[in-house]
Amino acid sequence: MAYVFDIYLSKLTSGGADWSTLDVRMLVTENATVYTPSKALSTVAAVLGVCTETTATGYARQALTGESDDPATDKRVLSADAVTFPITQAGKTLAGGLLYAFDTDDATSWPISWHPEVAGVTLGTDVVWVPTAGIIEVVRV
Repeated sequence: MAYVFDIYLSKLTSGGADWSTLDVRMLVTENATVYTPSKALSTVAAVLGVCTETTATGYARQALTGESDDPATDKRVLSADAVTFPITQAGKTLAGGLLYAFDTDDATSWPISWHPEVAGVTLGTDVVWVPTAGIIEVVRV
């Protein structure tokens, strides 16, 4: 199940995370076993200290496009277009996707959310992540 990191919630509540101006990107990890990085990790470097980024041929981190912040009466739905990773190597075991706010490098960039649904064995064709119902839904209470 996807979840949001504590640092993003903190930035969101303090006004430090404007979805429309963040440079939001996604990277993909690989591992032979299922795992979940701690929600308390506060940098991309810290997440990659416990998760290994994939080295599949053709892989590159991807920037999100079409970000939108849809304010409804009782919630906000943060969305973006589908993300395509042009992986041309078959047989790599993907273990999850890390959505993060890019800021200079991995030591200063911070994680937004973890997506274990970006998992499986690569087939040598594009890996596509489709945030169909929005990436994050924030409910006003």
